Parts: sequence; structure tokens; C-alpha cells
Amino acid sequence: LHGTTRHYTALHGTTKLPLLRFVMEEQMKHPGASGSLSLLLSALCTACKATEAAVRKAGIAQLYGIAGDSNSSGDEQKKLDVLANELFINLLKSSYQVNIHC
Repeated sequence: LHGTTRHYTALHGTTKLPLLRFVMEEQMKHPGASGSLSLLLSALCTACKATEAAVRKAGIAQLYGIAGDSNSSGDEQKKLDVLANELFINLLKSSYQVNIHC
């Protein structure tokens, strides 16, 4: 085990390192890295976590069912699909690592 992983294992009783901690540790191994990939992965990870939280609370938040719109192929959009799309777009935009045109 690497030094950091060994220390993490001693503290938390597992070798499973959180994704963002792993990404940051790997970035530090490369002094020339700009951090762009780390920022992008952080935004994606946050969007995934926010979407997962919304799915868990969908019943309470009344996020089941049709949103009332249809997509470009004519399919009816679901509320959770619309929410997840907005979460990913907003978090990727806020990372300033991608250029999204909606």
C-alpha cells in the first residue's frame, strides 16, 4: 500500500479511498498538471451525488412522473430526467472546464 492509502486505512479501516481524494493525490504527483481534469471530475462527482440524493427523495419531493415537456425525439420527459439534466449542466458550467450551449 502507498503511504497515504496506508494512513487512510489506519484511520478509516478500509482501503477504499474517496474518489476526489484519490484524484487530488494523483494530481499532486504531477507538478505540471493544470487541475482541469480534477475540477471536471469534481463537478461530475457532485452532479452524481446530487442526482442520487434526488432519486432517493423523489417520492417525498414529488419528482415521479411526467414533467410536461417532450424531448427532441418526441418522448415525454420525466421530472427526474429534467432535474438530473439541469444538475449536470449547471455543475459542469460552474466548473469553467467545459463550454455548454443549451
